[in-house]
Amino acid sequence: MATNACYAATELLKDDFNGQVIDDDPAQLGKAMEKMLAKDERQMDQMSLNAIQSVKTYTVEHMVEEHMQIFQEFLGSDRE
Repeated sequence: MATNACYAATELLKDDFNGQVIDDDPAQLGKAMEKMLAKDERQMDQMSLNAIQSVKTYTVEHMVEEHMQIFQEFLGSDRE
């Protein structure tokens, strides 16, 4: 669970799939916590697994690969 003030959370979290994004509001936080606590153990385990799968590509190595591709495309377009 994270607030929509955290940009990474808005990109990574899908409500009721691997977490929940809420407004920065204490009342909404309380409702969201109640909703999460109402889930059974199986649902929570599945959400945890979904969260792990969602971030597998967010590694330093993957980020380096993506940046290298962007740099190569940029440098290649400059030479044409």
